[in-house]
Amino acid sequence: MHRTDGRTGFTLVELLVVISIIALLIGILLPTLQGARANAFQTAAAANQRTVGQATLTYETERRFFPASYYYASQATGLYWRPEDQVQSDGNPNPQNGYLHWSDFLMGGDQAPEGAFTNPAVLNGGAPRTNPGLEREHWEEGQVNDLGSSTPGDPTDRQSARMAITANGAIIPRNKFNVNTVRKNELVKLNDIGFASRTILATEFHEEAGWRSIGAPIGNEFKSKSHRPISPFIGLSSGNDVYREANRSGGPPPFRYPPVESLLEGRFLRDARDLIDKGTETSLNAVGRHHPGKRANFLFVDGHVESLTLKETVEKRLWGDRYWSLTGDDRVYDPERDRPSGN
Repeated sequence: MHRTDGRTGFTLVELLVVISIIALLIGILLPTLQGARANAFQTAAAANQRTVGQATLTYETERRFFPASYYYASQATGLYWRPEDQVQSDGNPNPQNGYLHWSDFLMGGDQAPEGAFTNPAVLNGGAPRTNPGLEREHWEEGQVNDLGSSTPGDPTDRQSARMAITANGAIIPRNKFNVNTVRKNELVKLNDIGFASRTILATEFHEEAGWRSIGAPIGNEFKSKSHRPISPFIGLSSGNDVYREANRSGGPPPFRYPPVESLLEGRFLRDARDLIDKGTETSLNAVGRHHPGKRANFLFVDGHVESLTLKETVEKRLWGDRYWSLTGDDRVYDPERDRPSGN
């Protein structure tokens, strides 16, 4: 606008109009930019899962079985473990040695880079190790390790420094190979699984409250359980304590999908110990919901990745039809196959 003193410039009203237009454009564009960012994160996380899937299938091809999710280490370094150490207890019988995790078996074989186990949509790319080790950046606020310490130092788990991916425990099990319970874990072969393209191998952890979502609370602190797989099924009589489920011969299948109503839609958890250990909630509630539409990426046994809601995976029965990693009768109830005759 032309001013009387011969200089040009904007009036206050004109500046306010321009600022209002800019604010309006930001308001219009910001959701689009945020949506594009979220989609980019989902794409990157899916690519990481495909890398993990390829590496896991390579591992199975070479060794003829899938890895366990973790082992109690028998030494402070290297990939050494003993069957007699894989026992039922309140914790690691050799806590000074840390854990051997399936991510390290893949990374140690140069089949998967460490970044493959991360997810850019979650805090710090993934959950910390149970024993984060020497570097403070790999610890979360309020975390303690297996020795009860919150100070960086050994032990250091042989595991991806940040873990956003968790396995289907019916295929990649816990380490309970030497327990005094009705059932034990056993390693699973690819040929055991009938429908590789419709069976989930792994998915994403849910992050909430600085990864307390997958932590066992210890007073005001917590211990990360990022080494654990997710148990997709519940026992017919034992609930989430599937190791004590009766080992029947004949009769109804001993395992079932959890009811859809047990899948939490609001706040993620009440006590993470219930989700990762045995308790009142299905551990499927530890599955992430960080991508558009409250979806997660799901890696299937054949190596492909799909974006689904947790509810869809249960309704479509995509976690499998057997608890392959448990000894004894491992059938999972199917309402079509196991419907009583005459109904």
